[in-house]
Amino acid sequence: MTDNYTIGEIMKYYLKKWIGMLVSIVACAVLLVVPQTAKNVNIQMQDIQSNLMISFNQHATVNDVDGALKHYDYRELFYRSTMLSEYCTLISEKYEMSRIVSGWDSMGGQAQLLWVQETILAVAVNNAPVYEFNVQLRVPQDSSEYALENAPRLLEDFAAQAAKSTSAMSADTSYKVLGQESQTTAVTLGTKVRSYLKYALVGAMLGFLIAAFAYALLFVAGRRVESIHWFRKMNRTEILHGADDPAYAALCYAVNEAGKQNKKMITLCSSIHSEKFVGGFLQSAAKLEARVAFADLTGRVELPVDTFGVTLLPAEISSLLKTPGQATTAIDQVAADFDYVVIYTEIPTREPVSVELAGSSAVVLFVERIGKSMKKHLEDSVEMIRISFLDTAICFVWDK
Repeated sequence: MTDNYTIGEIMKYYLKKWIGMLVSIVACAVLLVVPQTAKNVNIQMQDIQSNLMISFNQHATVNDVDGALKHYDYRELFYRSTMLSEYCTLISEKYEMSRIVSGWDSMGGQAQLLWVQETILAVAVNNAPVYEFNVQLRVPQDSSEYALENAPRLLEDFAAQAAKSTSAMSADTSYKVLGQESQTTAVTLGTKVRSYLKYALVGAMLGFLIAAFAYALLFVAGRRVESIHWFRKMNRTEILHGADDPAYAALCYAVNEAGKQNKKMITLCSSIHSEKFVGGFLQSAAKLEARVAFADLTGRVELPVDTFGVTLLPAEISSLLKTPGQATTAIDQVAADFDYVVIYTEIPTREPVSVELAGSSAVVLFVERIGKSMKKHLEDSVEMIRISFLDTAICFVWDK
């Protein structure tokens, strides 16, 4: 195993936090979507219509199929591409066309010509040198005043360009204005519906990142142990993890350390009350061809230890083990009758009795659990043992 945290540990950690991640994702998505619901507004537009009627002073005539004389229709001259191109250049320079036609400046020349053809219409009065030009515009409310002011001028400029195009048919291209009018009408297009999906997706991603960052901080710097190998690196302790039978693996380690140090006492402790693990440890100890005694100093073990083949130490011995200055004496009293003495207690502290028990032990086994055990509590206990008893082995058994 490495001395650092692994990808597997990180993934398991985040999977355990899925509820918090989900809450953060949903909360941020809602926080971004809800304000948008208040921003839906009716789209107010203005329809602007302007008309201009002119009469040419001189007008070309032609004979119809019956030989009757009639006025030539100039409209085919009005919409020649050359004339329209000159007109588009003129109005682009003269007016802020983007306030009249959305996206005018980004249109290509051909698109502008097409807009003029479709928007500015010319109507010829039957057999008369009279033409009516009209334009219909739909603009946003904030551009309506500008568009209404300049719509008549657009027609005036169009009429002037149209008259110039008739020079090939008549030497006199002058005309007079017969009438001109403009009007505007307010139009409500309906409610503008915003795309909530994009806000929801952005909010969900933001919520995920916030939760991931917060849990990453807790993983590395939080109060609880979240990484076995990171904790080992910080505290330089032995670890037992991943065994099919953690209790048996812990017993084997403890017996080996007891043999090396020629000590009989094995201390089991836990900051998370792992009484179930203690039962498994005693069951494994009963399989040894050895005399094993057990004392519960926490008062929480309610297992029928006598059925394991392990001797439960009498109450007076357990009482001595809890008394400062008497713990070592109690151990000496029972050491001659047993090969191993297993004591289950709170994790060692700087209290005198804790110091005595740790000093008499061959090994102190911490039975802990990822995500439950508190870093500071364990680190203080490890530091106390190391400072006071260099020979006492320390091992963390990370229970499932």
